[in-house]
Amino acid sequence: TSKGLHFVELPDTLKPQIVASLKSSSDGHPLSLSNGRAALQRNGVSRELSWTLQNETQAESMLIWHIATECLIIALPDEEATGTGSSRHREVATKLSRYCAYLMSEAPELLPGNSVDTKFILDRAMLEAREALGSGSELRGRDRLRKGGTGGSGDAAGTIFTRGLKLGAKLESVREGSLRWKLMAEFWVETILFVAPSDYAAAHMERLACGGEFLTHVWALLTHAGILTRSLEPDP
Repeated sequence: TSKGLHFVELPDTLKPQIVASLKSSSDGHPLSLSNGRAALQRNGVSRELSWTLQNETQAESMLIWHIATECLIIALPDEEATGTGSSRHREVATKLSRYCAYLMSEAPELLPGNSVDTKFILDRAMLEAREALGSGSELRGRDRLRKGGTGGSGDAAGTIFTRGLKLGAKLESVREGSLRWKLMAEFWVETILFVAPSDYAAAHMERLACGGEFLTHVWALLTHAGILTRSLEPDP
């Protein structure tokens, strides 16, 4: 089982992206929240990557993208300092990805779905990762991680971990790094907005009394805007 993930400090550049995403989502119309599908459509990869969102739970979708994000951090370390815009997008994507993993571990009651199921799905994915990588040096484990996304009989086949590896391999194949991280930053910003509405206001109020999670502040922002529920558009 997971031992708990450390708190993630989120960058200041995130707040403007949250506001920009809210504005672009409404664009003169009633605001609708996307679980990342809109980001895929805007960046022209909906057909190739829509399978990453076709899961029974939101936790599975977030874990697939979290694993893919971690793969790219390992596979593309030199991109961290390439270009101001790309670097900003990379920072937002990686920090939000890790923050969502932290929420699944430490505050699953704030996320969509049953909190016990969310923890179970997270623990299962971590077990899959340990079994897939096996023992050995960190360098050998990283090499396996980079090469592990090529197997399987279909994009949506396999465990959460192998699907995350497949997604990571597909994203790594994007030639333009700035476009890759732009897509991922937009995906994670949309995801954090999508998971913020909650039926469990008491859980958020308890967090606010202690200073509040970042997600709780997003929940409060959306609540003031009259957004109390999330809805999914049908797949195209």
